[in-house]
Amino acid sequence: MINEAARQRAELAPDRAAALASRARAWRTLRRCEQLPLRLILRGRIPAARAAFEAAEDEALNVVVALAQSEVRIDFQLGPDAIAAFAALASAHAALARCAGIWDVTTSVGIDRIRARSVASSAITRVRVTLGQVDDSIVGSAQAGMRFGNANGGDLDLFPALLLMRTRGGGDYALIDLRQVCLDVQPRSFVEDEAVPPDASVIDHAWARANRDGSPDRRFRDNRQIPIVRYGELQFSTPEGMAEAYHFSNYDAALSFGQAFHSLQAALVRQAAIGPVGVAEVASFDRAIGLPDLPVVRGAHEVTVLGVAALCAPLVLWNQTFLTSATAPIPHVVSEAQRNTHAEDGPAPPPPSAAPERSTTPVSQASIAGRVEVTTDTTLQAASVPTRVVTLRAANLRERPDASARVLRVLDPATCWTAFDRQGAWVQVGESSRAGWVHSTLLRSAP
Repeated sequence: MINEAARQRAELAPDRAAALASRARAWRTLRRCEQLPLRLILRGRIPAARAAFEAAEDEALNVVVALAQSEVRIDFQLGPDAIAAFAALASAHAALARCAGIWDVTTSVGIDRIRARSVASSAITRVRVTLGQVDDSIVGSAQAGMRFGNANGGDLDLFPALLLMRTRGGGDYALIDLRQVCLDVQPRSFVEDEAVPPDASVIDHAWARANRDGSPDRRFRDNRQIPIVRYGELQFSTPEGMAEAYHFSNYDAALSFGQAFHSLQAALVRQAAIGPVGVAEVASFDRAIGLPDLPVVRGAHEVTVLGVAALCAPLVLWNQTFLTSATAPIPHVVSEAQRNTHAEDGPAPPPPSAAPERSTTPVSQASIAGRVEVTTDTTLQAASVPTRVVTLRAANLRERPDASARVLRVLDPATCWTAFDRQGAWVQVGESSRAGWVHSTLLRSAP
């Protein structure tokens, strides 16, 4: 079932991406048409753009719902002891995820300490990974799963009674009974050549090039001391051959997780021996289905800038030509007597500058009033909100009076609701109390 659901999800993934992209494009088109300056010239296209956006949003919601339905839901019938043990493991996992350094150990190779002039006994390859809750798994349960990121394979997802891991290469999924998983917790002394995490314990120092007795090798001029830190190592393994190792900068957090994991295993063993007696009640694990937030779209101001520039270009060119001709210098004629006089008194003064005469006549400007046409709603009057309304077709009930607000649910067509308030083109509806907002074009007054 899990492998079949995974194939369905893989087939729906491109449809989801295409539907969300189409929804975003339709939203941008609608918002740009609704805002100035395009609203003045494209107001006739606004209803069609709104209808196109509603259709794109409905299609995207259908794909998201189909994707959510491909999830395999598992109800783990756990007793009170197992429920409490899993809650303690989830708390320990959250503390482990807060470690400053988390690495997936991909390889570990022994080295010749004498030849390498090192105090380390093995060379490891590690990759930083993260831990978190499982919110995109093919498996759903009332208890949220815990994820260990895996750098060289599928992530490890821990659920109350099983470990879910995708096989290498993204093929089939593997389900492993949690009681068969062996978890080994060990402190590891690590020669840290990088920055020491703030929550790690430095237990000693070593030389980058050391002799057999640990003393510095004097033949290396740039020899330096390197801190030795204590990390916590978790090793997951199964009889079938699964083996994964992790290093954590906080050893105490790794030790606490190991103890909580072994406590959960013991609780599962005890419950298997006594059977499903006194099963604890668990909450529903229905997940909220919604669409991503819509992008913020600003008005088409580049159209305004281009239009103003096109209108002003001839005026600027004429003004520049007029000023150039008006401010041209007037030649100054000096008489022979003045030339001789200035020759005696000193250098001749510069010719007087001729300032162009400026017009003092005020220029009157005609005010241009832009007329914005406001469309009136034929189904609901803005002056008074009716007490009862009916949906014309399937309508999105939104959290706020905004087309980009989160969709709370989809209202069925031809259903009657009570109208409580109105803001612009949005009406707040509900049954006995306020539930959400619906666009007025999707409503009509109840008979």
